[in-house]
Amino acid sequence: MVLVVATLVVGGLAAFYLGSQSTWLDGSTQALTQRDATLLVTTIVDSVRAAGRAVVSDDPDPEHQMLTLYADAAGTTACRCFYWHDSLVYMGANGPAPGDQPVVVSKVSRFRLATQDSTLVRLDLVEIPCPDGWRLRLSGAAALYNSR
Repeated sequence: MVLVVATLVVGGLAAFYLGSQSTWLDGSTQALTQRDATLLVTTIVDSVRAAGRAVVSDDPDPEHQMLTLYADAAGTTACRCFYWHDSLVYMGANGPAPGDQPVVVSKVSRFRLATQDSTLVRLDLVEIPCPDGWRLRLSGAAALYNSR
């Protein structure tokens, strides 16, 4: 009788431990994805605010665009570029180049942007899927402070 009760208690504790561990892993995965998304958006916003002109192009397609930022309002000197390639968003000096590094390590399934009145860049959709199937979707806007 004692053996049966002990087996039930140990089984219950093991089930509770495994369930708690699974919940903790899901939560930490979502937290890491949110941290990466925040870092990506903050990096883009800081770069946009320092730029004088922004150009969005459908490269490679409308769901994965490229943002090219220029130091001056005339758009003569490219200073930073954000682009999607192989499920990651990269940051480069003036366009895709072999040495560019991804901004974050999380995979990005959609990267859509737009410009408005040549003084505002909109992040229409940044979508980052979590390994557990949950999808983080962000949007926002940033003004170009050097556009005058």
